[in-house]
Amino acid sequence: VVGGGLAGMSCAATLAERGARVTLFESGARLGGQLLIAALIPSKVEFLCTRDHYEQLLRKHGVTVQLNYEFSPQDIDPKRWQHVVLAVGTKPKAWTPPSTCQQRVINYHELIQDNLPVEYPVVVLGGGGVACDVAKFLLARQSRVEASSHYFAEQATETLVGPIGPLPTNERRITLLQRS
Repeated sequence: VVGGGLAGMSCAATLAERGARVTLFESGARLGGQLLIAALIPSKVEFLCTRDHYEQLLRKHGVTVQLNYEFSPQDIDPKRWQHVVLAVGTKPKAWTPPSTCQQRVINYHELIQDNLPVEYPVVVLGGGGVACDVAKFLLARQSRVEASSHYFAEQATETLVGPIGPLPTNERRITLLQRS
């Protein structure tokens, strides 16, 4: 089974439970795929429990797991594998922004996984679940910044470390734009 996300883990566990000898290949360092990104959204940390459940099933049914392995067409060897199941997941929808703003466009995967900084106001393209999750992620991060700023202002830390700068304003807007 190629791909260690939810579909790949489920497939591998089910095949092994039915008696097949299964090896699961994951190109990354951890199993979970999109679940790992989803778990970084406030109120979705429970997605890690789903990943943990499937990891337990893989161990229980004796699935061999190969992490950090980029499975390629050259790996398909009929002497070694009777079947190959591709469960490689999804990629964010490609969009080419105008050349004047390409450096200011970030895909959700990079923003969340790498915790990239953003400048406000922010526009999120899309009105579905992922766009709403991006907004939640940004709001939670913004709230932590505001809470820290207010705490330091209340503690009069400028006498210890100097001025802390202006507190965040309402200009930290997040707008969602549905594409269709």
